[in-house]
Amino acid sequence: MLPAPIQIWFSNVLAITRMKNTTTLKRLPLPLCLLLVAPMTCDAQRPELVVQTGHSSGVLSVAFSPDGKTLASGSGDDTIKLWDVATGTQLRSLEGHASGVLSVAFSPDGKTLASGSGDDTIKLWDVATGTQLRSLEGHAS
Repeated sequence: MLPAPIQIWFSNVLAITRMKNTTTLKRLPLPLCLLLVAPMTCDAQRPELVVQTGHSSGVLSVAFSPDGKTLASGSGDDTIKLWDVATGTQLRSLEGHASGVLSVAFSPDGKTLASGSGDDTIKLWDVATGTQLRSLEGHAS
C-alpha cells in the first residue's frame, strides 16, 4: 500500500487527467509531472474517515442534498437519518416506515426527501422539520 501523500498525489493526477487533455499529460516525463502536480498536493491534509453510527442496522441507501451540505441515509432499521456533512453530526431521524428504507432522494430544491421502503410505500418528508408530508401507497411486492 502506498503512503497517504503518494495516494493523494495519484488521485490528483487522475482527477487532472480527466479534466484536461490526457494526451498532453501522458507525454510529460514523471519528474516534470512531479514538479507540476506535487506542489498542489504538498499542503494537502491527510484523508479523514468519518464513520456514522446512528443506525442500528445496515445502511441501504445514501443521497447528498443538492447543496452538498446534508446527507440522507436509509437503513434496514426502518429509519432515515439526516447528517451534516461538514461536522458528521446527525441532524434528525425520520421514522414512519414499517420495513427497511431501500432508497432516498432529495428534490431538486433540497426541501423535500423521498424515501422508498420494503413496506411498499414511498414517503415524502420535509427536510427542515423532519415531518412526514405524504405516504404514497399502491406498490406491491
